[in-house]
Amino acid sequence: MKKYIYYIVTLFFLQAVVGACTDTEIYDTSDNSKGSQLKIVLNVPVDNARTRGLVHGPDEDPTTSESVINDVYVLAFNKANNKYLGKFQPSMSNNTLIASIDIEKIGTDEITALVLTNLNSLENGSELVNKINQLTTGQTKEQLLKSLVYTFNNIWSVNERPLPMWGETDITPVKESTVTGTVNLYRAVSKINVTFNGGKQQLAGDNKTEIFKLKSVRVYYARTSGLAGSLHAPIANKEGGSDLIDTPSIPDEVNYFPRYKEDGTPNNLLFETTSEDGDYAIENQIYVPESDQDQTDEPMCLVIGGYYMGSDKETFYRVDFKQGNKGSEYYDAIRNHIYNFNINTVTRPGTDEPDPALDHVVVGMDVTITDWTTEWMQGIGGQYTLKVSTGGFVFASDNTSNNEIAVETTHNEGWDITDQSGDWFSLKKEGEKVIVTPKAKNAGGQRRGSFVITSGNLRKEIIVRQQGKGTANCYVVSDKIVNGEYQHILHDLIVTVKGNGEEGLVADGHPFKDSNPNLEPDEVKVIWETATGLINIRTENGKAFINENGIIQYSVDLSKQNQDILKDDKNQLGGNALIGAFKDGEVIWTWHIWVCPDFDNSNDLDGEITTEELEEHTQTWATNGTTDGYDFLDRYLGALSNKPGLASLGLLYQWGRKDPFIGAASISENQSQNRMYTDNLSGYEWNNSASNISITESIKKPTTLINGTIADDDDYKFLWGTDKGFSDIRDAGNKTIYDPCPIGYRVPPVSAIVFKNGSTTSEETNYKYNNIYWPNTSTYISPQDAESYGFWVNYRNSTIRPKLDEYKDDKNPTSIDGATWLPLAGVYDGDINKFALVDGNNSLTVNSIIWTNSSVTVDENGTIRPGALFLHGTEPDSKINGRHLHRLIENENNLYAKKTHVGSVRCIRDTKSSVQNAISVPSSITLGYKKGSSVSDYLTSITSSWEVIDPGAKWFVMTPDQGNAGSKQPIKFTATKDNLTYKPLTAYVKIKFNDEHQTEKTIKVIQEGKKQPSVSHEDITLDYKGSEKSVDVISDDNWKATTEAEWLTITPKSGSEGATIRFTATQYNEYDENREATVIITFDDSNTTKTIRVKQNTKRKPTVTNPRTLGNSVSSSVTGNIDSPNDSWTISGVPDWLSVSPMSGDANYYDYGKTITFTTKSMNPDTTERIAEITVTFESGYTETMTVKQKGAGKISIDSDKKELKFAGYKSGRYTTYAPSTQKITIKGTGTWTASTKDKDTWITIKNNNKWESYSQSTSGTAPNDELIIQLEKNTSDNNREGEIILQGETGEPITIKIIQSSKKEK
Repeated sequence: MKKYIYYIVTLFFLQAVVGACTDTEIYDTSDNSKGSQLKIVLNVPVDNARTRGLVHGPDEDPTTSESVINDVYVLAFNKANNKYLGKFQPSMSNNTLIASIDIEKIGTDEITALVLTNLNSLENGSELVNKINQLTTGQTKEQLLKSLVYTFNNIWSVNERPLPMWGETDITPVKESTVTGTVNLYRAVSKINVTFNGGKQQLAGDNKTEIFKLKSVRVYYARTSGLAGSLHAPIANKEGGSDLIDTPSIPDEVNYFPRYKEDGTPNNLLFETTSEDGDYAIENQIYVPESDQDQTDEPMCLVIGGYYMGSDKETFYRVDFKQGNKGSEYYDAIRNHIYNFNINTVTRPGTDEPDPALDHVVVGMDVTITDWTTEWMQGIGGQYTLKVSTGGFVFASDNTSNNEIAVETTHNEGWDITDQSGDWFSLKKEGEKVIVTPKAKNAGGQRRGSFVITSGNLRKEIIVRQQGKGTANCYVVSDKIVNGEYQHILHDLIVTVKGNGEEGLVADGHPFKDSNPNLEPDEVKVIWETATGLINIRTENGKAFINENGIIQYSVDLSKQNQDILKDDKNQLGGNALIGAFKDGEVIWTWHIWVCPDFDNSNDLDGEITTEELEEHTQTWATNGTTDGYDFLDRYLGALSNKPGLASLGLLYQWGRKDPFIGAASISENQSQNRMYTDNLSGYEWNNSASNISITESIKKPTTLINGTIADDDDYKFLWGTDKGFSDIRDAGNKTIYDPCPIGYRVPPVSAIVFKNGSTTSEETNYKYNNIYWPNTSTYISPQDAESYGFWVNYRNSTIRPKLDEYKDDKNPTSIDGATWLPLAGVYDGDINKFALVDGNNSLTVNSIIWTNSSVTVDENGTIRPGALFLHGTEPDSKINGRHLHRLIENENNLYAKKTHVGSVRCIRDTKSSVQNAISVPSSITLGYKKGSSVSDYLTSITSSWEVIDPGAKWFVMTPDQGNAGSKQPIKFTATKDNLTYKPLTAYVKIKFNDEHQTEKTIKVIQEGKKQPSVSHEDITLDYKGSEKSVDVISDDNWKATTEAEWLTITPKSGSEGATIRFTATQYNEYDENREATVIITFDDSNTTKTIRVKQNTKRKPTVTNPRTLGNSVSSSVTGNIDSPNDSWTISGVPDWLSVSPMSGDANYYDYGKTITFTTKSMNPDTTERIAEITVTFESGYTETMTVKQKGAGKISIDSDKKELKFAGYKSGRYTTYAPSTQKITIKGTGTWTASTKDKDTWITIKNNNKWESYSQSTSGTAPNDELIIQLEKNTSDNNREGEIILQGETGEPITIKIIQSSKKEK
């Protein structure tokens, strides 16, 4: 049997997503496997199965934790009746989520695929998953969605509880074919951001007092539960762009956080800024369930705390979900929406405590609430547009030619050039072009400028940059040697550019607070050097000479050798130094001078270390599962040699800082008094800080080791390139202005140090498959018997260990073919005066670290630490532990690198593209047919800048059209024209990446055509009351609806696009015939019409059922029935002798009427029956009559010869005697009767022959046709005896029947 395969490709979007139902495409497939399976493929079009984050606008960074998908549930429902068919089985493969189901379970009718994610980690996640697992066929989709109620009892941490998401799509299975469709996921929460002045400082008065700083946000009355799925389908975004959900889905019995806890303390969700003195934004922290603000006693609100007019006392302000914090109209909190509360300004202090603020809306706080909206560059009302061919230029350093920008505008007065910044280039307006010309070649660092093209009120800033000589924080140099003589040649050092300049101001898309790459020093000095006189700066008039290009010159003296290295190797030349730029006596930047003659080609010894010479000292490591990984320098940063020994240890770095710290003076167990000699400038001796300091302060103190952390929390994570840590994006990051590596090199990303052997990786396994520790023995060797400690690593093959003999003496090989030497170089831990113990062991002989470019989050509290590779040697007290590269992901906190650690750096080439995911763009983008429709996505360019070189077409624009390196950069596509056809338009954007291969990528852009006019239903039926029914008009044309039926209303009657029409009958259809109306929908632009038939059923007429006749006795009762399916009713006209229950009732739509009980209160005194005519009045005014009868009073008689009856005394048998024979009296007449004997006449017994009863002294019955039977006891005496039976009817005198019994035997 063939396997039938069925695919759904799922695209995960932001809050505004493409429509939930799309046409399917069918492809042939040939899968001849056994079984019958249906597969849904959810293809996520972003890296690592993440959706885009909830962000306020297109220029903000995505929050990747909002997009994590941990668990997925895909359920099939019959499209026609919404009943459950079965559950798909999901799995993950190559960033594609695959879900399969047996096609025999669901058939080939159209189905709805319901997708839910991230249920398992919710507070009551197991309960929700259990509900899904216990679904049975026949249950409806609505029943399931209403039952999946998640609980919310504390602050939502997206790192612990990924956001639940929901989406649906309709598709038709096709046997032996692959069907693709689209499902879009919507998050089940709302996000709240709070900013002051758009996240910027606001000052007042001549003394520039800060008006307000935000400190805290408290959320009151948040809902304690929400629905994982939405009960409402997405609708079109009226502002253009993608579909959105506009109605909250609320659980049936939702509650909210009460104002106070049981102990009386305030009850709220508290969020605070990380800075003690406040900040300007609290973003990407507040997530709450949906809230229907108008349908609750307590609408959700915020209490915002902050510092007003420079005060150090926090005061508090209530802010409601109302525009301007005024009026009576609330915003609902809707899923997948962001509510950005921007405090425009504050004019007075708030309350002293947060709780009283709930009762006092302070009018001094002006708040604007905004949603994320899609905008493109257009004038007021869209009356004119401005388009330029590029957003800027990056000129080569020697470019002095003319460069053109084409300009288009529809403004009547054209366009102009304004606001030029930078005098190194000229501008000329020529026709519809701007000519940009650099005035001269650039001999210094990169320079930057800008200008603005204006058209009406539109402004487009053009950024202009010219590359200069490459800059960095480290320069590798030597000296020219001629016939053994040192020539002391001059080297240039650009001292007007920080690090690698402007390109380093952004790390993985995160802009640093320091946005100025330029310097203006007034002095340059050597701060420290490893030998006195190693560096000599060219001076003029006693100061360093800085030329017009911002360059100083210096020479090196190779005869000056470090005294500690001389002890280890007297022939080792070179050293290290730090040159500092000063302004007003304070350090403003520094540069590491790496004097390393070992890099200088021995054939020329010209003292210049060229790019090619450095490349000769690179090694391509077989990492991340490849044989073609990153190119590493063959030694640590600052190392003078790549061979074992003191000179290979290099310099040490505190993560995130560019300035090196001097390393060990000897390879020994000495922790103290073991720092290598340096000659330091007075005031810049090696020292420790007492506490945390900022990155700015650390630059001023390049010889101060921070015994704490760099205090810039936002920037810290990105200082060396990225904060992706050990996440799925491990190639992320770019070189920053704080990177310590030389030109063309940077600190390596995480993936550069991940080794693999089959399924085993160094990420989670202590790795030994490609390395051998030295000393190569299972026991610890002390330094007196070993001259070096470290690892030989086979960098060419991650599965083969280097060939190294077992340790026999203290001699380590100087080189091993295909292996690189990683020495244990020591670690400081907040104290520059002694080497630390790492995990309890000496960092020079057992445990050491090599830094990566990434910070890492190490626990559920969000603790940030730097990411590092641990070199774990032989421990003195163990024969088992150690001798491996320690796994990267470690749960024991002692083995994480700390912010106070100072370790080694091994630089990689920055010119080579990333091994994986270096460059990625979305494959396609689909826009709506309308002008202004937009879609946002992401572009990744980890190591290089990029620009659009072919915009594709005029009917859309991509923004931005250029960018720097970054792992996830937001891009936006916006339609600039309407597509008024019914066919899509297609174009291709071409993007050029400035990597070494000049990579080009294309993005397919589709603009949908207008929808073909149609309606969702052509027949609808209203009930007699005119209940509302809806029909969807599917169209992008103008349309109008008309009908001749006066009883039918249509709302709306016209529209300019698709809408939902509501049909309502204006009057009841009371007991008449069913009626029908014809509605014509006319679509103007296409001359198309659609007919909708609207039927209204008649109201079902109520009926009554009369009861049987009541007997003539008290409490005689009978029942009747009132069947009223639509109306309530009341009973009137009940006579005094009768009671009726109930006297009123509601409509009985779902049953067969109401039983009415009639009971007599008295007997009928007349002999004729009496009749009651009772009126039943219905809600509509209609009446019915119920007739109730009671029989008349009865009169009885007997034959006259029966008024005296004679009986024998007894009857005899063969052996004994018996009572005499019975006699009968027929009772004539009508009515009820009673018969009884006198109490003394116990020998006389009677019974009614028509009743099942025994003989007794009394009986009763109803005439006519009853027979009274009389039975006597035998008379054993010698005398006759007499008695009486009294017979009484309803009326008349009683009848006495005389009974005479003899003592004689019966004949």
